[in-house]
Amino acid sequence: LYMFDWYSYRMNDAPEYKLTTFRSAAERWYIVIPSEWHDAVYATRGSTAGISTTTFYEYRTAAGGDPEAGEDIPLLTIYYLTGSSTQYQATQLGLTVLGQNDNGMWAAKIPGQASDSPHAMTMSEVVKAFRQMVD
Repeated sequence: LYMFDWYSYRMNDAPEYKLTTFRSAAERWYIVIPSEWHDAVYATRGSTAGISTTTFYEYRTAAGGDPEAGEDIPLLTIYYLTGSSTQYQATQLGLTVLGQNDNGMWAAKIPGQASDSPHAMTMSEVVKAFRQMVD
C-alpha cells in the first residue's frame, strides 16, 4: 500500500496541494482519502483464500496514540474477491460492490464502529472516491 499526496505546480509559484490517495498496486485500485485522514489513519492488509482485504483504522492507541483514548477504530475495509463466486461472496459478506474486471471484484464495507469516529466516510463517499487502476 502506498499513500500519495498530489500537488499542482506552476512556474514561479509554490506547489498547491490537491488531494491524497491510498493505492494498492497489487490489487490495481486506489481511493481518494479525506484530507482529515492525513496523520490520523493507517491501513493494514490481510488475505484468506480468494479474499484480500485492506482495512483503514483511525489511530487511537497505535503508533504512540493516547492509550486512554481506547482501541483503534476500523473505518473502512476494501475487499478484492477472486474466484468463481465473487458475487455470492460479496452478498454473503454484506459488501457494496465497487467494480470488477476479468480477475476479480472490488467491494467495500464500513464497520459499525466507524460511526464512533469523526473520520468516518459514508458508503456513497467511498463509491465516489474509489477507482480502478487502468493499464
